[in-house]
Amino acid sequence: MVRKKIAEATAAQQARRAFAEFKYLTSSRGFIVSKISALFKPSNAKKKKGRNTFWKPDCTKENVYQKLMNHLIIMKERYPQTDGYLCHYCKQPWTFKVNYGVRGTGHRKRKDRDPGTDKNFSIDRWDPLITYTYENIRFCCLGCNNRKGESTTLDWKNFQEAKNDLR
Repeated sequence: MVRKKIAEATAAQQARRAFAEFKYLTSSRGFIVSKISALFKPSNAKKKKGRNTFWKPDCTKENVYQKLMNHLIIMKERYPQTDGYLCHYCKQPWTFKVNYGVRGTGHRKRKDRDPGTDKNFSIDRWDPLITYTYENIRFCCLGCNNRKGESTTLDWKNFQEAKNDLR
């Protein structure tokens, strides 16, 4: 009887802890802090199944956070009616959605991701051929980051030249 009560109390405590963590992760601060921290996890500095490369940042968490604060200031100046939490590419506001109970499921392919999280905050490497550096980081929505994919700056130049050839 005592063991059963202890087990029930422990389960209730774990449920409260999971819900509190979920609430934090769906707040703008919690979501952003978790994304920045994820860049620096030791497990991200290893080659993983389904990935050709891995990217160890050449900057610090503080540099990334400072770059984000600069991004917010610039966006707030350009779009004063907003809070500055805008995608670098599409200029749409970010969301901070986390599916309850799905945390820690590991790497998922882009096609397997939830379409409801397309506007979630994401950290992009402007030039996909180099790692995360202060100059190479852009803050965008997950949808834009996925659409940009593996294209390079040379691809963008070629696409623009092809568009101009049609005129």
